[in-house]
Amino acid sequence: MRKKLYTKSLYFVLLSVLVCTSQAAHHSASHGEKMEPGFKAAKKPYNYVGVDFMKVFSGQEENYVKAESVWLKVHEKLASDGRILGWGLAKARENDLGIGYITWKHVQSQDDLNGLYDMAEIENWLGAEDFQILKNITQKSRRIKGREILALNDYTIDSIFPEPSSIAFNWNFMTPSAGNRSAYIAAEKAHIQPWQQAKVELDPRFLAWELQEVVSSKGDTPQAVLRTVDVFRNDVTQPDDERQALWQTARDAAGPLPDDLSFAQLREMQRVTFDVIFMTDRSKNAVSKLWEELEGSWTAPSEDGYRTKTISPYTERIEYFKEDGESKGRQTKPISVEIVNKTPQFTVYGNDGESLFSIPFRLKDEIWYEYSGVAFSSERIFRYEKTSEPVLNEQSAMEMAIKNKRMALEFFNKLLTEPVALKPILHKDFAFTYMGKIPDTLLPYGVPYDMESLLANWLSHIPKLVPDGIELKTTDIIADENGVAVRQKGKAKGKYGPYNNDYSWLFKFKEGKILSVEEFNSDYLVAKSLYGRNLIPFSP
Repeated sequence: MRKKLYTKSLYFVLLSVLVCTSQAAHHSASHGEKMEPGFKAAKKPYNYVGVDFMKVFSGQEENYVKAESVWLKVHEKLASDGRILGWGLAKARENDLGIGYITWKHVQSQDDLNGLYDMAEIENWLGAEDFQILKNITQKSRRIKGREILALNDYTIDSIFPEPSSIAFNWNFMTPSAGNRSAYIAAEKAHIQPWQQAKVELDPRFLAWELQEVVSSKGDTPQAVLRTVDVFRNDVTQPDDERQALWQTARDAAGPLPDDLSFAQLREMQRVTFDVIFMTDRSKNAVSKLWEELEGSWTAPSEDGYRTKTISPYTERIEYFKEDGESKGRQTKPISVEIVNKTPQFTVYGNDGESLFSIPFRLKDEIWYEYSGVAFSSERIFRYEKTSEPVLNEQSAMEMAIKNKRMALEFFNKLLTEPVALKPILHKDFAFTYMGKIPDTLLPYGVPYDMESLLANWLSHIPKLVPDGIELKTTDIIADENGVAVRQKGKAKGKYGPYNNDYSWLFKFKEGKILSVEEFNSDYLVAKSLYGRNLIPFSP
């Protein structure tokens, strides 16, 4: 089943060949209609591509290709480990720009292009024979005469790609006329992308289109700052009149070009055609393997029931249930999967194509752990089991302790700035108690206050005593499934002098919410620095 799901691959060729992540779900509109932006964003094949322009030495072409065949194995390993998305080699046909061979690597971020090649590590991957080929042939057969990094600006989606030897592409070097860069990019996105998308759907020879922008370059590279890529099959013959008819049908479906639009006035173009020699299999990279593991139904407990998440490539469907199985609602969102700093994460997109949020995760033994933050931490959000059956809340003591700790810290973060926002994490029987003993300062000793009276009688009083606010620094925190203890150091300017108090707080929890908070501090400092009172020594 999995193999069938991943035969539809978006193997975009970066430089025209950037073979993209495997696609199974087909969300595109037909015949060039603009697809839903959220799903298009989720299917973006890459963010950046690093391109190397090669100078192959005279008489060394055969050795150079042999060396690159070994480098293919290196890049397959890098892709399998999630360090790149893909790699390829292509040879330019005769051209006026002096371009011969190029290689490319497509990645999520520019940082992914750094530190890829540890030769000791590579030797371990390849074995002695292949490693010797790299050592003996690579530097003798070529030099890198130029390098550049390009960002992907726009693209088509959902093509079935053949073997690399059947793929060719036009790399179009675009130089906007003075003052027309933005207008040219806008015209490509508004009028050319829909046409190219329709061609992908209608023309069996046409595979993909991309719009790229150069973000950095060094050495001998083309000067054009913008590029388009047209990927096509070189093993499919097609009469010119048939091709023109298909392209006209695509143009009609995408809509006519404005009468006043002239691309010749917006930019100059130079074209180089390339034939692909090698490229990595995108169905075997780390992201594609994650999709295979994620696909299916997953269920996690929630506070008052459970939730079921059903994953297919680029789609997340979540349904919420009460403990008795009654549905409380559902939602479907486009998602992408990435590996960032060696950490898997998925990103959820809105219907407008904007990223809503990203969540790090880990898969182990058919358990899906979701985390908070941008890297793995002890703060787990959900634990999904790979089943569509109900999984009710039986959190471990450690999980409950982590959740309690998180709520206690949230209490401090919002207590003095937006206390009303705390209501969702407070139990209906919530009580706050100040544990001082000196009368007539702050709240009376040992009297509990609910949230409403805390707002009215306590928090409203604080600014009068510490007009410039108070700084609280947490020094210790201990949490278990029942409660949290916190030590803090306070720093403030009191109404009657410096107020640098030490605090201890005791939190208790019930039904997954804060039930009570007790505050302990030096009420002598409260009396002295906030109320201007001095204690009189007792004389028996």
